[in-house]
Amino acid sequence: MRKFCIAILLTVLILPINISALEIKTADTLGLDKTIFKDAYSTGLPEKILVVPIFMPSNARLTEETWLKGIYYYTVQRLGYPTLPYHYIINNKGVVYSSESSDERILNIKDLGDHNIVIGYLAPSNATNFSAEAGTPLGDLILDIANRNSINIDNVKVAGLKFTRESETNLVYLEQSPIFGLWETGLNQIIESIRPRYSPKVREYGIEIENVTLASTELVVGNEVEGTARIKNIGPNNIYITDSTYLLAEKSDGSNSLFYLNNVWVSQSQFPAVIDEQTFRIDQSVEFNFKVKAPLAVGEVSEKFKIKLVGDGQMNTSEFEIKVNVQRGDKRIVQINETETNFLRVRAEPSTVSEEISRVDSGGRYIVLEEDPNGFLKIDLGDGRSGWVAGWLTTTI
Repeated sequence: MRKFCIAILLTVLILPINISALEIKTADTLGLDKTIFKDAYSTGLPEKILVVPIFMPSNARLTEETWLKGIYYYTVQRLGYPTLPYHYIINNKGVVYSSESSDERILNIKDLGDHNIVIGYLAPSNATNFSAEAGTPLGDLILDIANRNSINIDNVKVAGLKFTRESETNLVYLEQSPIFGLWETGLNQIIESIRPRYSPKVREYGIEIENVTLASTELVVGNEVEGTARIKNIGPNNIYITDSTYLLAEKSDGSNSLFYLNNVWVSQSQFPAVIDEQTFRIDQSVEFNFKVKAPLAVGEVSEKFKIKLVGDGQMNTSEFEIKVNVQRGDKRIVQINETETNFLRVRAEPSTVSEEISRVDSGGRYIVLEEDPNGFLKIDLGDGRSGWVAGWLTTTI
């Protein structure tokens, strides 16, 4: 494996950042050729902040502006990065440059993962710590990034960074490297100075229900039907679907749904809203399929649902309605009466001394499969099982 280490740092297309104490420089100041930027890059929710000192070559007579230009053209044109391998750069005077890409741009760093925001610090060749002049602006920058992205303030670290080229694939990737001096001590002091102002923002999301259709709205009691919902991300943030962050459709009032389908729904009030995209972008529309069961009721039945985010963040969403017309068909439906215990015992055989295999709550409705001469009813429990209940404690509907 052939490795090379470069004293690099970003030159950037500036996006405004809301830190009044900082001076913000634009790419126009440096006269960069913006046409070589590439639009396509992976995105994800940032989790860590890495501060990287970048040392000016000791034997080079370069202005800071010339240095930044060289870094820019080398990393973007020669190494092929979409923009620059840094999100921000700050010099030892406290002047901040901000990348054209958002904080959500993924930069994979070996042994650190994908979801990092990288801040480059331009340092003289003999520096061993952050300058006093840069300390406050750097702290304000870290604080702003952490608050906006809900990043744990303790997930900020300092390290060296180098480019490594894999000889077999010829691919270039970023890798941490040791750094010597008082950089860690200096960063810890900066973090402690901003900790009292750390107040992470709750991430907000918005979804609009564009369309909901069912394969059929004329159903027979107990039948299943498939549906399709089309939803749109109306912002203000991308939604990243992971094992711990995903979408559900939930009955608006949170109560149990008459459309509940056992072994398919997540709970009696929620069914999965599974989308194929791992990144649900702002202004993007996607569809997901779902399945419901015709309620044990006769006539028109309707319920309202909304999209719920499972994970960190606050979801604003419109409602959608599922409405069907249910026919009894040849099925008998019973409702469990109110009892002193608010439930009935479900038994393996039509006898009060038979083994209890389950319980059904008062008010629940079930399809009758069989009737015993002694008044017991065999009911479909809806989970692939069936059992016998006291028919004189039920009402046919």
